[in-house]
Amino acid sequence: MHALPPELLFMIFRYACFTNNVSDTLTTVRLSHVDRSWRRVTIASPSLWSSITYQSPFGYHHNYVALQKLMTYIERSGSSPLTLFLHLCNKDDEGFQILLEHSMRWKSLTLRCMHSLVPIVSRLLRKAPVPLLESMCATAFPTGRHQDEDSSGPSPASIGQIPCSIFSGGAPKLRLLELGNATVYYMRPVHLETLSTLHFHSSFSDLELSPSELYTILTIPNLTTLTILAEFWELIPDIADISSSRIVMSKLRYLAIRGGSDYEVMRIFATLSCPLVEVLMIQNIFMTTNVYDSPTDIDSRVPEVLKKLHTLHLTDNCEISASLHPFLKQICAPLKELVFDTGASESFALGSILLPLNEDGTVPKIPPIVFPELETMVIRSVDKRDAQHLMVILPGLEAQGRPVESIAVGPELVDMWSETGHIDGLRKMNVRMLREGEVDVAMPLWVYPPRTLIYSDSEEYPLSPDSD
Repeated sequence: MHALPPELLFMIFRYACFTNNVSDTLTTVRLSHVDRSWRRVTIASPSLWSSITYQSPFGYHHNYVALQKLMTYIERSGSSPLTLFLHLCNKDDEGFQILLEHSMRWKSLTLRCMHSLVPIVSRLLRKAPVPLLESMCATAFPTGRHQDEDSSGPSPASIGQIPCSIFSGGAPKLRLLELGNATVYYMRPVHLETLSTLHFHSSFSDLELSPSELYTILTIPNLTTLTILAEFWELIPDIADISSSRIVMSKLRYLAIRGGSDYEVMRIFATLSCPLVEVLMIQNIFMTTNVYDSPTDIDSRVPEVLKKLHTLHLTDNCEISASLHPFLKQICAPLKELVFDTGASESFALGSILLPLNEDGTVPKIPPIVFPELETMVIRSVDKRDAQHLMVILPGLEAQGRPVESIAVGPELVDMWSETGHIDGLRKMNVRMLREGEVDVAMPLWVYPPRTLIYSDSEEYPLSPDSD
């Protein structure tokens, strides 16, 4: 190693510092303490010091050490763009104040902030110049340093605090924005037109996104990915409207929304045109419309078919109402893959969409062909009665010449259904069975875990194979 040229050492060091774990800033310090040659290379390479992890210290000594480390990284990083991972717990945080002085160099900002500090941090960010910032991920946590995120404490709206925005001077290179919990209320950039990826998720039920705010989001010109998993809007039938004309999201490919009510889902898709959407995820749909009467104010609007749609993902409470069913059937007609992750809610998502009740409330003996191009069903979790619906749906579709080719089952369900006999029942049908791997919550919603073949054409495979 000591005979390697500095250029090659730099490449090795950069791989060690950033490829394995982008947040492990101690790697750079350790490399600089091996010997003189390594120290010369690391100190002479500003980019090795450009990734900074900072956590609010407690106590004078810890504060002194943290600030010294922070100043060392800022000094040695020269003019390199900065990648920041911040965990803020203190009201008057000197380290954050220092970093604000260098906001002109911020390239990426990942921020976890104590719930009570969010308004303060937001005010500090409002006037921060960020000409290089490309991505920002921010969320609030309740109390302490290591607690899981939740909705602990009052929401900003419930205590009368008004929303505010950040980066009033603009963020011309911002492409990715992810906001969670209270940061949705306090940390929306003033200008959103440069975004290509936008994620909103919140546990608060009273943070409502008004129709005008929703319109602002849906008209961002370059969005390819949009996630709104929060109960933000209150679209009142025959009164509130997002837009009087259709909104065209010409570049959108991935869309995830928390429906709130079947009416709101209908309202959104009666307004949107998303010709390139490939993956649609809907979370939580509650029946608020009359059982068979659709809202009168969107009757005249013809919903546009999602011509490129490949996957529809239903999660949590998604029992499809009789009003919403024909709507989804129309816009999702090209569907190839249907994902169910609805077991915890005890809703009949699978049955309500593939085996809707007759007008007299009875279950049909022959399932209708809802999605004529459906090839794969993914069952991660479903209500036990929905599992029984499969035994009617699969043979019924095959008898009509529209069989489902593959069933992918989540790892927990594979074990459970092996004991209940559902796996044996599925094996008797002409269907290819796969076991889906564990879902990585850090991965985007449309990135699915690998699937391993269990059964196909009378050839059996181990339920826990070693290879994909």
